[in-house]
Amino acid sequence: ARRLRDSNNDPMLIILLLVPILGWLALLYLLCKRTSPIQERPHIYNNNASVYNNEVSVYNNEGNVYDNAANTLQKQSVSGVFIVGLLVLGWLVNSAGSAMINHNLTVEETAYGNLEPSALTKKANRLLESETATTEARSVVSAYYENLGKEDYHAAYRQLSVREMERYGTFELWQQAVAKAQHPKVEMIQLDYVSQDKDDDYTFNYTGFKVTFEKGQEPVLVRLYNTGNGWGIISIEDVEED
Repeated sequence: ARRLRDSNNDPMLIILLLVPILGWLALLYLLCKRTSPIQERPHIYNNNASVYNNEVSVYNNEGNVYDNAANTLQKQSVSGVFIVGLLVLGWLVNSAGSAMINHNLTVEETAYGNLEPSALTKKANRLLESETATTEARSVVSAYYENLGKEDYHAAYRQLSVREMERYGTFELWQQAVAKAQHPKVEMIQLDYVSQDKDDDYTFNYTGFKVTFEKGQEPVLVRLYNTGNGWGIISIEDVEED
């Protein structure tokens, strides 16, 4: 703050520290300016009465001092306008950058959810060590609901994992449970997550898909896993929004 005052700037400009990058650069510029000595009003009382022309000349010099002071104030005001303009520019740049980042993130998330080519789907497939892992898992979910819509329960049942089949006991009990529910047409199947667990001799791949339906039915989360024998549905749960 003292350096700002020595360079004939308002010490309150130290608040530029709160503005990242642009504010720091502007403050660095102001701190590097030359020191401006305080210009005092000169004493011009000698020879005032002896020579009239000199008296006029001296008072003109005094007037020049006031002109210099006015110019200094004008420079200060120009610097203030420059700083305000810089802050406004920084805000605009920051807003534009944030909007671009959010837009790109939305595009990536949409592509990831729909299993379209994106950085996230490539990362998911690398994690599962297969270029077609997420696509194959999604096809299981799609076939399951497509067969339910056609009331082809045997075909839908084959999309379940052994763990899920054992939970119901028999095919008849599973059929009775799912036949009671409505099965509207699927609107969208979006990838929700992928993960992998490695044991000594086995590798377990897990994935989940968010399924949304037409007619306003609540979406569900379909979880699958793969132990090397293909993907199978292990559970169908309500979606928990986080």
